[in-house]
Amino acid sequence: EYKNNNIVIATGNAKAFKSTGEKIFSDKIIYFKNEQLIETSGNSKFLFAESAIHALIFKYDLKAEILTAEGNVKFFDSDKNKFFFDNFKYFRKTERGYGKNIKSYLKDGSYLKAKKGNLDNKNRLINLENTNYTTCSKIKNQNNEFCPSWSLNSKKITHDKNKKRIIHKNS
Repeated sequence: EYKNNNIVIATGNAKAFKSTGEKIFSDKIIYFKNEQLIETSGNSKFLFAESAIHALIFKYDLKAEILTAEGNVKFFDSDKNKFFFDNFKYFRKTERGYGKNIKSYLKDGSYLKAKKGNLDNKNRLINLENTNYTTCSKIKNQNNEFCPSWSLNSKKITHDKNKKRIIHKNS
């Protein structure tokens, strides 16, 4: 562990806790006091409410409550849906986030894939663009590759979890 007037560095099972309940775990955490910024690297995990974000790298602006995640990003929402991204930006105050190259395994067993999209955790909405959707999430071909028997391509999908409705546009 390293400390000076502005920087605190923790390595090996590093932990950071915020008084509002958020927790960060990582191989390495750097806290910049003056900038109110946390940067992590290696096996990073951000826990809040009933949700979690995992990634290789985090940048968390404590003042604005904005988390930027990069590298093998996984988001687990409060409904136990799983989302995978290339990169993801999450706004903690509004409980909204957006990312690119999304794959999702929903709790009901269905599978979504999209070029980009946004999640509204508070209002339980998912909006995705250039999507592929199927309920055949566990079908594999002889090479053990994901191979659904059917799928629906859409320009846009809105998943309203409160109404239990998935709306496809330009399918």
